[in-house]
Amino acid sequence: MSFASHHPVQHGPRPSKSALLRAGLRGPSPVRSVGCHDGLTARLVEQAGFEAVWASSFELSASHCVPDPSLLTMTQYLEAAQTMDAVIRIPVIADCDTGFGACRW
Repeated sequence: MSFASHHPVQHGPRPSKSALLRAGLRGPSPVRSVGCHDGLTARLVEQAGFEAVWASSFELSASHCVPDPSLLTMTQYLEAAQTMDAVIRIPVIADCDTGFGACRW
């Protein structure tokens, strides 16, 4: 069941993505989200009817062919989340992890 089924059509300004996510989290059903790593996968998730996108550290690491022990930088996490956010209308939950590229390879 999507946010649309919980929220009637509204006229006027569209609620912010954060407001949509908060409303969904307060709702009776779980917010369905799927991990993504770029704008294309975020669009596919949105088109499939999910309520949110998870900008997953695992997904982002895998897309760079590195393991997921926080090898990517905060800039890389943020750029990926911003790209996803720019191309979809559903909320993006950003998992920016904790390491921020301290490891050198």
